[in-house]
Amino acid sequence: MRAGSPRQNCRKAPLLACHILGCLQASVLRDSSCLDAARLAEMTSEGLQALVGWKRALPLQEERARLLREVSAGVAVIRGRWRSLEGLHVATGCLALLI
Repeated sequence: MRAGSPRQNCRKAPLLACHILGCLQASVLRDSSCLDAARLAEMTSEGLQALVGWKRALPLQEERARLLREVSAGVAVIRGRWRSLEGLHVATGCLALLI
């Protein structure tokens, strides 16, 4: 096992979490956009199962998919607020005035 691998980094975590993390890493290596906010926003229970490459359902699979959708919604809100701040910065010419 090479240094920095998910399984090495989570030795104290439950085996299931380490396995899922390893599967997610493999998915990201195959397709770097698989965890984009837009894709996570549409995550279904079946989509999550396909993402980690399991043939059987994950424990709490629907709950995990729901949480991924919530994370993507949070990312969208943060991006929207940042874009608003960027627009104000351009309008005022000084980011310090915004703070």
